[in-house]
Amino acid sequence: NLKLSGISKKRTRLYEDFTEGVLDEEEYAFSKKAYDEQYVDLSRRLDEAVQRKVKFAEAMSEDNKWLTLMKSVSGATM
Repeated sequence: NLKLSGISKKRTRLYEDFTEGVLDEEEYAFSKKAYDEQYVDLSRRLDEAVQRKVKFAEAMSEDNKWLTLMKSVSGATM
């Protein structure tokens, strides 16, 4: 999430540089595209990680009947 925030700040600064004339339109477009691609990729990866975390939490939950059954069976046979 810090990386997303960093890219967002860079994109803001990039626009400021463009409006101040530090960058021309071609430089701005090139850099903006690169930052946009990084932002989309990191957002996708973050979403996937959050989904994996949720699935893991559900799998390890006490509400998971299979997990509860396996714990009771392993405890009974030991």
